[in-house]
Amino acid sequence: MEEEKIIEYIKANTLDTAKRNTVLLDPRNYLIGILYYKHFWTEQMITDLLKKEDRSTICLAKDHPWHQRRDPNFLKNTIEVRSMFPFIFTEDRKKKRRRDTVTFSFGASYQRKLEQYQAKHKLKSKREAIMHLIENL
Repeated sequence: MEEEKIIEYIKANTLDTAKRNTVLLDPRNYLIGILYYKHFWTEQMITDLLKKEDRSTICLAKDHPWHQRRDPNFLKNTIEVRSMFPFIFTEDRKKKRRRDTVTFSFGASYQRKLEQYQAKHKLKSKREAIMHLIENL
């Protein structure tokens, strides 16, 4: 089964360790993408496999192969895993998501304004407050 071979490859090549070297990161991210998009593993399942503390690494890593698909260094670093585990990352995978995630930071004054807006409109969360603001532009 391909999933078992991927797990074996990850462990044999120490891709489950915390290293910031792209020679190791690129193959790991490619395999994360396959587990997530092809084999429908959850982010939590992959997090547990790689012994991570939270899913934030996996959340970003699963899309790395799509974003880096034309990068010569990524292609060079993933030659072996792409030949062993062929998979084409397409833009269609994005359509299966209900929403894209946008992350940004506020200073304290904007934080207070957002909380006031949230309270004024009786919204349950800051996310709802931001969505309400955008929808009512």
